[in-house]
Amino acid sequence: MTDQHRLDTLGFYEGTPAYTPVLDDLAEVSTVFTSAYTPSAICTPARASLVTGLHPFEHGLLANYEWNSGHREELPTDHAVFSHQLRAQGYNVGHVGKWHVGRRRGPAESTGSTGITSPER
Repeated sequence: MTDQHRLDTLGFYEGTPAYTPVLDDLAEVSTVFTSAYTPSAICTPARASLVTGLHPFEHGLLANYEWNSGHREELPTDHAVFSHQLRAQGYNVGHVGKWHVGRRRGPAESTGSTGITSPER
């Protein structure tokens, strides 16, 4: 799953100038959504909602921790995360890219994955 591509940035849509061969191959064998909504336009709350299935007001991550806004900075450990459930069913899960779902714990602690996280840019 990719969480940050607009419709016009994916090569498998006709007339799109982007070259995305891996995503194009994935689209051939997957479900493709043409309309989707985010629970927040901010990275941390939106990504925390993706991994927990909860609204931002339920998981408590309401702002990006880099903003020093005084909001919670870490996903609570008592919230079930989607990848733990997938791993329990035998799926191999991982994470690539910016984490943005906590300040101290990363994908390995929060999702059970052996995530590879890219440096902040």
